[in-house]
Amino acid sequence: MNVSPVDPADAEDTDTDVALQPQSDATEILESESDLAPDVETSDEPVETKADVAQITYEQVDPVAVVRLSYPFEIDGIQVSEVGFRHPSFSSIEAVLAGVMSELDLHASMTNLPVAALRALRWPDLELVSVIARHMAPALKSV
Repeated sequence: MNVSPVDPADAEDTDTDVALQPQSDATEILESESDLAPDVETSDEPVETKADVAQITYEQVDPVAVVRLSYPFEIDGIQVSEVGFRHPSFSSIEAVLAGVMSELDLHASMTNLPVAALRALRWPDLELVSVIARHMAPALKSV
């Protein structure tokens, strides 16, 4: 994931305290179920399928929840003092359940922060961030 500092004057949906944003902060690539799940085809004949891939761009909305960090920090020269949360997409949940995406990657996508920034959180902040992210996402255990 590419991360660049965001100039508040240029950004539409930017918190002034959280300055890390992915290059494409609201874009997601959706893949077909066949790309996320293991191949269950038992025939020896080749099956031609075209991947169902679409580029999705969400409208910018305010975060559903914001956590002010007890231990603000700087990463790659950028100050991080808050973490904002948005609901995950269905495709992200599918990817976690299929084992294609980690829970930490899911939390990064929900916060628009790189995984490295989440790993830099001190434990009390990480615990609160994790509780909120898990509360906003559905149960991730497959039935």
